[in-house]
Amino acid sequence: MRNETKVVLSALDGWEKYDNACKKTWMLKEIIAPVLQYTIKEYQTHTVSEIIGYINANSIAGDVPVDDLPAYINSDGTELSSPTEKRVFFDIHFTAKNPNLSSKDVLVMLHVDFEVQNDYEPSNPSYPITKRAIYYAARELSAQLGVVTGNTNYDALEKVYSIWICNEKIPEGLKNSITRYHIEKEDIVGICKESESYHDLLEVVIVRRGAEALENTLFEYLQAVFTTNFDIINKYVDVENNDEVKEVLKTMCGLGESLELKGIEKGIEKGIEKGIEKGKLLQLIELVLSGDLTEERASQKAGMTLEAFKKEIQEATILA
Repeated sequence: MRNETKVVLSALDGWEKYDNACKKTWMLKEIIAPVLQYTIKEYQTHTVSEIIGYINANSIAGDVPVDDLPAYINSDGTELSSPTEKRVFFDIHFTAKNPNLSSKDVLVMLHVDFEVQNDYEPSNPSYPITKRAIYYAARELSAQLGVVTGNTNYDALEKVYSIWICNEKIPEGLKNSITRYHIEKEDIVGICKESESYHDLLEVVIVRRGAEALENTLFEYLQAVFTTNFDIINKYVDVENNDEVKEVLKTMCGLGESLELKGIEKGIEKGIEKGIEKGKLLQLIELVLSGDLTEERASQKAGMTLEAFKKEIQEATILA
């Protein structure tokens, strides 16, 4: 039993490295810019080069916790905490210039939460990704103001985007689809003429990939990034002479290919899907017991409620 556990945990060590390499890849301005061009309406008439210039490089941070208090997020990954609400961890968070509202004298930013989600249909507990994405966007919006008082300046709120790239377990009819969820004004009685910027503060964009990527689309670009196909990537963004970008992409792809081979071998012997799920859970439990990870963060990574994860810790401790 312990030998089998060690084998699974060894494989999952590679999985963790791949996850980190994937996150590092999407923290590159050059790699994320084409995605923003397709998903952020303010950028759809702008070039990829312009979008790269809009992104605030110093604000890019991975695995960022965000809560209502205080209203501050930066590249140092500052821990934000609230005594009343559940902590939320963004995969990748950054700010970027809003070209529609900015002027020579005033800089208005967009706040972007970027998530790469492998499982489009999470379980234990099960929930729609759409609801989670809207919740993340709402929390990001509220975090901008910090403590709300009688003197709170709501005019300071800047627009939030929550962009989700979903890779697996996507229903057949939803593959290769992109959906935008946003706030629209509807006049019920009379006509209210006001700036769209008053209510256009939150958008969620969910990208659902398919096995076959459509040519000259965001899906083709995403497939090229995950497989490190530089010929295709260069159709969307020029990285021909960017050694840093190439090295990061090659590292991610190499780890992915290694995991795929190990997965095939392990799958023949044990049944990889069940083994990896159990192994990942054991790895998270070990990190909690060693003090390297909080129970709350581990339960989120496992896709479980905190109560269910605590029960798994108790069972694992008894078996040990």
